[in-house]
Amino acid sequence: MDQRQAMSTMLVSAFSRSKELKSRILFLLGALIVYRIGTHVPLPGVDGVALEYYKESLSSGLLGMFNTFTGGALSRMSMFALSVFPYISASILMMVLKIAVPYIKELYQEGSKGQAKVNQYTKYLAVVLSFVQGYGLALSVQGQQVNVAGDVVGLVADQTMFFPLHTALTICASTMFLVWLGERITAKGLYQGMSVLIFAGIIAEMPASILQTIEMNQAGTISGFAILGVIAWVLVMLGFVCFVESSERRLILKNPRAISQAKQGNIDFSNDAYLPFKVNTPGVMPVIFASSVFMGATAGLAMFPEAELAVTLSTMLARGSFMYVALFALTIVIFSYLFASVMFDTKEQAENLRKSGNFIPGIRPGKPTQMYFDYLLTRLTFIGAAYLVLVCVLPEIIGFQSTLALQFSGTSILIMVGVVIGMFDDVKRYIKEQIQSELMSRHSLRKGPRRKVQR
Repeated sequence: MDQRQAMSTMLVSAFSRSKELKSRILFLLGALIVYRIGTHVPLPGVDGVALEYYKESLSSGLLGMFNTFTGGALSRMSMFALSVFPYISASILMMVLKIAVPYIKELYQEGSKGQAKVNQYTKYLAVVLSFVQGYGLALSVQGQQVNVAGDVVGLVADQTMFFPLHTALTICASTMFLVWLGERITAKGLYQGMSVLIFAGIIAEMPASILQTIEMNQAGTISGFAILGVIAWVLVMLGFVCFVESSERRLILKNPRAISQAKQGNIDFSNDAYLPFKVNTPGVMPVIFASSVFMGATAGLAMFPEAELAVTLSTMLARGSFMYVALFALTIVIFSYLFASVMFDTKEQAENLRKSGNFIPGIRPGKPTQMYFDYLLTRLTFIGAAYLVLVCVLPEIIGFQSTLALQFSGTSILIMVGVVIGMFDDVKRYIKEQIQSELMSRHSLRKGPRRKVQR
């Protein structure tokens, strides 16, 4: 107990003395404040009074899930209505192009110089996607009308092409600003900036979700037992997600030189190096991309409100429907295998292992190691895909059958847990660096300055 207290005291003391960690936390908080302010800046030309009556349509179904990820920016029709999702879609498309286009694959393999070009092309693609999606969003909003105190009022007074044009330009510029802000958070803050912004949006919408649940309980729509059931469900899902996200399959690695020195008694070989394989290798990317596909389809169908085919497809793909659940699960599985192969190149990993001189006991280096990696990755990806489907689809099934609108989706829980774990790992790393720096300083002081030897 005394050792634990001493360790805790040392960690807290190192945290308080780490200037870099404090600076990163302050920068992160400042960036999030700027982001939250932007989510409340409305797009020019949108009638704020009419929008209040239209918010419910933007806060339900697939658009409701997207609105949660944007921190409510979509329902407020703010300049950050699309958040960083155009850039995420562009990044995913670049990863897909890595498989299909040899030139893109070569860029990924050229190190930092190639990665800089990939980032540049990704931003170009994000500009195009944000403009197109912003233009489509403007067209869908421009044609909407709502009943305000008995009068039919349009959300947008300007029915010319000027409104969708300047709206698309505004959203495009805002999206690229968020991309820049996310990169600054990555460089000067904690964890990955894009994920942190989405995480902040989800957290920001939680008070409204909790307040809505309380109001539904007071109105008799939801019973107290149902609320307790939702809380229990969220706690169980949080524990389950934390367990799986931290689970990995460790492959023990051996090195011929280390083995030779160990036999001579020069090295303690009791602690072997290992190569970790995460159970959920692609992380939350398959879920985000699958959600983006359905959100894009819904937004596209909304542009044709009078077309019979569009109305039929919208009904079939409504959130909670059998078709939506089945296709969503299938899309998650497909993208899980796709991103697992992109994020973990078995051929490259086997070659790097061979060059380092390490090997897996019982597996020959080179092609046999690559085949073993393929074998292991395929089976772990199956487990990871089943886990993602369970977390993301089961709440949809429960909500559909019980008519209970769950306030916390599986996708939100996945993102929140992943970001919290990543930020906590960064904090631990900076504290560890602070402790090591202090130990080295103390060692140099005890050793004293090196004296010159007079001959």
